[in-house]
Amino acid sequence: MADEFNALAKKYSPKVQNLARKTRGFVKKEMPGAVEQVKAGWHAVWYGVTPKMSDIVFAIHIRDEYVNLEFAQGRSLRDPEKLLEGTGKNMRHVKIREVKILEKPAFMALVREAIAKDSPKKR
Repeated sequence: MADEFNALAKKYSPKVQNLARKTRGFVKKEMPGAVEQVKAGWHAVWYGVTPKMSDIVFAIHIRDEYVNLEFAQGRSLRDPEKLLEGTGKNMRHVKIREVKILEKPAFMALVREAIAKDSPKKR
Protein backbone atom coordinates (compact mmCIF):
# COMPACT_ATOMS: atom_id res chain seq x y z
CA MET A 1 0.00 0.00 0.00
CA ALA A 2 2.94 2.34 0.66
CA ASP A 3 3.92 2.22 -3.02
CA GLU A 4 0.41 3.21 -4.10
CA PHE A 5 0.33 5.99 -1.53
CA ASN A 6 3.74 7.31 -2.60
CA ALA A 7 2.72 7.23 -6.27
CA LEU A 8 -0.33 9.32 -5.42
CA ALA A 9 1.52 11.77 -3.15
CA LYS A 10 4.40 12.43 -5.56
CA LYS A 11 2.02 14.23 -7.91
CA TYR A 12 1.98 17.16 -5.47
CA SER A 13 4.44 19.72 -4.17
CA PRO A 14 6.99 18.64 -1.56
CA LYS A 15 5.04 20.55 1.11
CA VAL A 16 1.78 18.76 0.31
CA GLN A 17 3.59 15.42 0.06
CA ASN A 18 4.94 15.98 3.57
CA LEU A 19 1.51 16.93 4.88
CA ALA A 20 0.00 13.82 3.30
CA ARG A 21 2.70 11.51 4.70
CA LYS A 22 2.46 12.99 8.19
CA THR A 23 -1.35 12.79 8.15
CA ARG A 24 -1.17 9.18 6.97
CA GLY A 25 1.28 8.32 9.73
CA PHE A 26 -0.96 9.99 12.28
CA VAL A 27 -4.07 8.09 11.16
CA LYS A 28 -2.22 4.76 11.06
CA LYS A 29 -0.87 5.38 14.57
CA GLU A 30 -4.27 6.32 15.98
CA MET A 31 -6.13 3.54 14.15
CA PRO A 32 -3.54 0.74 13.80
CA GLY A 33 -5.99 -1.91 12.60
CA ALA A 34 -7.46 0.24 9.85
CA VAL A 35 -7.90 -1.10 6.34
CA GLU A 36 -6.13 1.37 4.05
CA GLN A 37 -7.33 1.81 0.47
CA VAL A 38 -5.68 4.17 -2.00
CA LYS A 39 -8.21 5.67 -4.41
CA ALA A 40 -5.88 7.35 -6.91
CA GLY A 41 -8.66 8.59 -9.18
CA TRP A 42 -10.19 10.44 -6.24
CA HIS A 43 -6.78 11.65 -4.95
CA ALA A 44 -7.70 10.00 -1.66
CA VAL A 45 -6.85 7.27 0.81
CA TRP A 46 -9.63 5.65 2.83
CA TYR A 47 -9.34 4.15 6.30
CA GLY A 48 -11.98 1.89 7.72
CA VAL A 49 -12.64 -1.12 9.88
CA THR A 50 -13.39 -3.17 6.75
CA PRO A 51 -12.89 -2.48 3.03
CA LYS A 52 -16.59 -1.62 2.62
CA MET A 53 -17.35 2.02 1.85
CA SER A 54 -19.97 2.02 4.61
CA ASP A 55 -17.24 1.17 7.14
CA ILE A 56 -14.95 4.10 6.31
CA VAL A 57 -13.95 6.19 9.34
CA PHE A 58 -11.49 8.62 7.70
CA ALA A 59 -10.25 9.65 4.28
CA ILE A 60 -7.18 11.65 3.43
CA HIS A 61 -7.97 13.76 0.39
CA ILE A 62 -4.89 15.36 -1.17
CA ARG A 63 -5.42 18.83 -2.62
CA ASP A 64 -3.01 21.18 -4.42
CA GLU A 65 -2.26 23.37 -1.37
CA TYR A 66 -3.28 21.23 1.63
CA VAL A 67 -4.63 17.88 2.75
CA ASN A 68 -8.15 17.26 4.00
CA LEU A 69 -8.70 14.74 6.75
CA GLU A 70 -12.29 13.74 6.20
CA PHE A 71 -14.43 12.29 8.97
CA ALA A 72 -17.14 9.98 7.61
CA GLN A 73 -19.44 10.72 10.56
CA GLY A 74 -18.08 14.19 11.30
CA ARG A 75 -21.49 15.75 11.75
CA SER A 76 -21.98 13.74 14.95
CA LEU A 77 -18.66 14.71 16.56
CA ARG A 78 -18.24 17.23 19.34
CA ASP A 79 -16.22 20.12 17.93
CA PRO A 80 -16.02 22.99 20.46
CA GLU A 81 -13.10 24.63 18.62
CA LYS A 82 -14.94 24.54 15.26
CA LEU A 83 -12.19 22.69 13.41
CA LEU A 84 -14.59 20.74 11.21
CA GLU A 85 -15.77 22.18 7.91
CA GLY A 86 -18.33 21.07 5.38
CA THR A 87 -22.06 20.84 4.92
CA GLY A 88 -22.58 17.26 3.74
CA LYS A 89 -25.17 14.97 5.25
CA ASN A 90 -22.56 13.36 7.56
CA MET A 91 -19.06 13.99 6.21
CA ARG A 92 -16.95 16.81 7.64
CA HIS A 93 -13.27 17.61 7.15
CA VAL A 94 -10.33 19.44 8.66
CA LYS A 95 -7.91 21.19 6.32
CA ILE A 96 -4.34 20.21 7.19
CA ARG A 97 -2.22 23.18 6.11
CA GLU A 98 0.53 22.66 8.69
CA VAL A 99 1.75 19.53 10.46
CA LYS A 100 1.38 21.10 13.90
CA ILE A 101 -2.42 20.69 13.81
CA LEU A 102 -1.85 16.93 14.17
CA GLU A 103 -0.64 17.62 17.72
CA LYS A 104 -3.44 19.98 18.70
CA PRO A 105 -5.51 18.46 21.56
CA ALA A 106 -8.84 19.45 19.98
CA PHE A 107 -7.85 17.77 16.70
CA MET A 108 -6.68 14.64 18.49
CA ALA A 109 -9.97 14.53 20.40
CA LEU A 110 -11.94 14.61 17.12
CA VAL A 111 -9.91 11.74 15.71
CA ARG A 112 -10.23 9.62 18.83
CA GLU A 113 -13.96 10.26 19.13
CA ALA A 114 -14.45 9.26 15.48
CA ILE A 115 -12.55 6.02 16.05
CA ALA A 116 -14.45 5.25 19.25
CA LYS A 117 -17.83 5.87 17.58
CA ASP A 118 -17.21 3.96 14.39
CA SER A 119 -14.82 1.14 15.24
CA PRO A 120 -16.61 -0.96 17.89
CA LYS A 121 -19.90 -1.30 16.04
CA LYS A 122 -18.18 -2.62 12.91
CA ARG A 123 -15.94 -5.31 14.41
